[in-house]
Amino acid sequence: PGPFHSCGEGPSGSFRVMGQRRCPRRPRQPADSAPTGRPRQSADGISAAPVVGSPRATSSSISEHSGTGCGRSAPFEPKPVLLLRVFALNGRPLCEFRVGPDAEVGSVKRLVMCFSGVPVWEQRLVFAGGVLRDEDTLKGAGVADTVVDAEGGLPVIAVIFVSARQVDQTTHRGGGAAGPQLEYDLPAEDVIDLGRWADHRLSEQRRPRDMSLLAKSIEPPQRAEVINWTMLAFSRLQLDDELLQGVILTMDRYCESRAKPVEVTAVQRLLLATVCAEMKAAGSVEFPYGAWRRKLELLSMDLCDFSTILRTEVELLRQLNFAVGVPTPMTFLRELEARLPRAPLLIELAVFFLGLCLFEPDLQYGHTHWVVAGASIAAALRVWQVCPQRQHVSAWTRDGWLSAAVLDELAISTGGAHGALAEQVALCEEEMLELWLARAQGRPGCIWAPFYPALVEKFAGRLWCGGSGVLLTAVVAQEALQHARQECEARERR
Repeated sequence: PGPFHSCGEGPSGSFRVMGQRRCPRRPRQPADSAPTGRPRQSADGISAAPVVGSPRATSSSISEHSGTGCGRSAPFEPKPVLLLRVFALNGRPLCEFRVGPDAEVGSVKRLVMCFSGVPVWEQRLVFAGGVLRDEDTLKGAGVADTVVDAEGGLPVIAVIFVSARQVDQTTHRGGGAAGPQLEYDLPAEDVIDLGRWADHRLSEQRRPRDMSLLAKSIEPPQRAEVINWTMLAFSRLQLDDELLQGVILTMDRYCESRAKPVEVTAVQRLLLATVCAEMKAAGSVEFPYGAWRRKLELLSMDLCDFSTILRTEVELLRQLNFAVGVPTPMTFLRELEARLPRAPLLIELAVFFLGLCLFEPDLQYGHTHWVVAGASIAAALRVWQVCPQRQHVSAWTRDGWLSAAVLDELAISTGGAHGALAEQVALCEEEMLELWLARAQGRPGCIWAPFYPALVEKFAGRLWCGGSGVLLTAVVAQEALQHARQECEARERR
């Protein structure tokens, strides 16, 4: 249960610590004698020293007990104790308990599990728009510096939210005045924005940044071949593009952290282990045990046994510190999709641009995942605007879609300025269109050019239906890029 529990005085002046044996009261010593020992103190800063004298002992009696002079300990000053309140993201109170400012976040998670029943591995503690790391202390993370109230002489720390799948099914345990007596009315918009900000912080912490280490671990031609094979296999097995993005991101993170070449014979095992870990992280609702195991057997084609895949998965998880299921650009694209009017073909075109970015790690990881998702929609709107076979989706103009939905959502979720985000999205959009035009025209010098026709074939049926839609041709790509450059030049002149 951890070192910090509610503590207080026993019925006869003795000190009681919950979960530990009762300690007898230390007798009072004369003023001219040195104390027999120093008070015990737990790791989180809660003092477990005996109470001096009666329960109403004054500061003078404590000073008298501590003693003065050379060779004697300084007067004992109790460490601060905080009252921590924990809520679920839906605004429902989970628990409250006393804790010291030096307590680690990992220990707080264990206490939350004891009181609420939410497993530690499914918790994500969020405070002030950021995810708290297990190794940080409450004081180091800035939690202990934010006091919202005072109750019973104890400072009450600002609300901490816990995000977990099982929160809605859990009930309060631990009794007392924990959850039912708390009355906090949290607006749903603030809760949603807090969760998106936490996802953005998590994706930024895990996003690969050193492309030289990635290329050193797995050669670019081999990486492109793995992506192409995974994309085709996922299409046959009807696995969604969000899982595909998560698998490639996790594999790239592993290769970057490894910083040494992956053997050619081990690439298949690594890919299958990554798929296994991502399907588990997606949850048992989407991938039950029997379902994800059958998918793995079909992907392995009896060339790799199940035990070998699990052993490779353990190695993968240890290398990544068990951090999988990280939000991808596809995750944020789904968030933006909810802000746009219903336009399935437009979203499919944005997914096509994200598929292009998978083959170019400099473009995929050169911007934040929110910006990549926003740029994919901006590029899709650009193509939709210039394509002669487009369908009329909404009365909104392209600028209205970007400002009212995409850029506003990015500003809320990332905390960035509206103007700076608009420039980043425009830059990333232009890079996407340039990449598409180069592949559509068949320019030489691209290592993954042989895989571009398979990508176009995958999305051609989705984007063209009933004689209308979008044609993924070089003419459309060139016209869209010209429109983007003209708009950029006009913006610079203004």
